[in-house]
Formats: sequence, C-alpha cells, structure tokens
Amino acid sequence: MISFIIVNYNTPDLVAQAISSVYKYLDLQLFEVIVVDNASIKGSIEVAIAAFPDVILIKSEENLGFGRANNLGFQHAQGKYILLLNSDAYLVDTSSILIMMDYLEKHEHVGIVGPNFIKKDGSPNYAYGNLLEKRKIWSDIGIYKIPIQEYVNYATYKVCDTKRPKEVGYLAAAGILIKSTVIKELGLFDPHIFLYYEDMELGWRYGRHNYLSVILPEATIVHLGGGSGASISQELQQKISDSKSYFIKKRFGAFFLLKVKWVSFFFKGFKRLKRRIS
Repeated sequence: MISFIIVNYNTPDLVAQAISSVYKYLDLQLFEVIVVDNASIKGSIEVAIAAFPDVILIKSEENLGFGRANNLGFQHAQGKYILLLNSDAYLVDTSSILIMMDYLEKHEHVGIVGPNFIKKDGSPNYAYGNLLEKRKIWSDIGIYKIPIQEYVNYATYKVCDTKRPKEVGYLAAAGILIKSTVIKELGLFDPHIFLYYEDMELGWRYGRHNYLSVILPEATIVHLGGGSGASISQELQQKISDSKSYFIKKRFGAFFLLKVKWVSFFFKGFKRLKRRIS
C-alpha cells in the first residue's frame, strides 16, 4: 500500500484536485491519503475534502513548515511506500506510480525515486538537483564564477534531462516515493528546516547511508509550482536563508559557514562602497 501525504497551507482547492487525481488513477485498495493542515487561515479544508470520506485529516495548531508537517503525516501512515505529494501537484496516469513502486521494489539500495515533473502546459518543471557544493556557494555570493560548461555539474535546480533512470544528488519533494523502512531507519525530513533545502538535506543524508535517489523519466506528475508560496514575504525569505545556512553548517561544518557569512558580509559591503564612489 502507498500512503499519500499532502500538506495543506491555504490551498484547499488544490488539495482537492490532488486527491481527486489519486482516486481517479489508482485502485482504492492500493492507497491511503493523509492530509496535514498547516494551521491554514484561508478556505476550509474540511469542505474541500468532503467528497473523500476515507481521507485522514490531521490539523496542526501551528504552521510547522513543509518538512515537519510531512513528518507528522508519516506518524499516521500505514503504507509500505510513502508518496509525498505537493498540494499543487497531481497525477496524470496510472502507470507512473506503478513504475516508481516497481523500481523501489527491485532496487534494494535505492531509497527514493522521483518522476519527471511537468507544468500544466506540458513544459518541464524543476525535478531534481545536484547537492550544494562549496564552489556553488562561493558563486552564489558572487566572488567566484563557475564556467558555463561546468555549471550543469553544480546546478541545484534542474528539469528532467535524462531518458533513463539516473542517480541524482536529491529529488524535488513535490511527488517523491520513499520506502517506509528507510524512513523508519533514518527519519524523514530534518525538523530544523522550515521550508526549502529539506529535500536536498534528505537526499544528502540518505546518500551518506548508501540509499540512492533516482529520477525516473518514464514516470510523470504535474507540478504547478507556487501554490502555497506565490508571494514570498520578507519573513519567509529569511527562513529560506536560514535553511540554506543550516544545510551548509550540517554538511560542511560550523567553521565553513562562519567563513561564508564573513566573506559575504564584507563582499556586499565592498560592492556598496564601489557603487557609491563610481
């Protein structure tokens, strides 16, 4: 059985669309659906899912962020496989989920598989990425430029660009399938990450324990993108920055993070000074 976990934050209509696609394409005996409401303040999730009485609804009293909300959902999951489905994502066929299940079943050391994400119009959407490396961090600050011909090896946001199953650094968590046994062994998302970088941290952590992340181009899921965060507030931007810093510290150590922050501070100050005198 597959446990679908969908996190809702102010997107009840999108959640209903996601659930409807699961019921449309999969046998009722094959799945359960768990919805975690992240203290939404818009719309009624109860009304949105009223047509699906079997759905398990969990209501949080606070906005836990994406990772912790999925962790909460997993506590109620009974499936052999866990599919984390974004509220703004939906299935378009029966075969994709079966392809993902079959691949996990046949490959002992693969912990996570992900599909080719497409947008509503069929164009490719962000599906996976390389892990954040030191050269990319310095490039993001602006003190180093990665040569164009090498950038593909450092890009942290990529669309599906392969015709065969491919091991990747991490998978975009908008519709990934994970072995429940691996989650029980290593945990799901790091609860210290509120939003963004939780999927990268997951791929990195699982990889350290020899569980691979593999993208499957023959599987397809629509991911609209931006359903819960169409406009990003300054507070949310800060949380995203904090998530990035946390991942850098966790992977490369506190000293390296301190060096990054120190260099970033002085480099930005230098650029401001240069603009004033130019």
